[in-house]
Amino acid sequence: MKNYSTQTLVLLILLVMFAVPALSQEKYLVYFSDKKGVDFDPIEYFDAKAIERRVKNGLPLDHISDYPVNPEYKESVATLIEESGFASRWFNFQVVKAFPYQIEMVEQLACVRKVEALKSRAIVAGYDKSNKTAMDKDKLIVAQTESMQGSLFEEADIRGKGVRVAVFDIGFNQVDKHGAFKHIRDDGRIIKTWDFIE
Repeated sequence: MKNYSTQTLVLLILLVMFAVPALSQEKYLVYFSDKKGVDFDPIEYFDAKAIERRVKNGLPLDHISDYPVNPEYKESVATLIEESGFASRWFNFQVVKAFPYQIEMVEQLACVRKVEALKSRAIVAGYDKSNKTAMDKDKLIVAQTESMQGSLFEEADIRGKGVRVAVFDIGFNQVDKHGAFKHIRDDGRIIKTWDFIE
């Protein structure tokens, strides 16, 4: 009898080990096969400066990578999963939250090219006060510019004047109040902001 209960216990442990992951939701990237049947008006979509920049650099206004993700494809996936998230027109994917058995069904859709598990883990950055090196602003600017071969731009007389720069970041705390950003606010150089997450 003792042997039988040990086998049962081992079987139960194995069942739990394999069943629990199958019952947990994970995040995935669902890549779509194409953008057939999607309408796109570049004149309506792009800012006038973006159109000007593309024309100046000989870039097409009507490139397929700028077309949005096919809404019918997104809807096909949405009917099979728990939650839909951000979609990228440039990579032609959508972030979804689903159970593994749901992803198996998503992978069978004709409009789906591939599915990848979205693995991420947060790491808290450390700060060692004992190893702090003092560097004034001018030295910091020189060091950063040299690390990016800024002298090549200087030699070619490329100064960046009149160039619009997009900064993608998780956010600048108190950008509308903090003194570090005062000169940018005073000069009216924050043209637009957009919250991609929400």
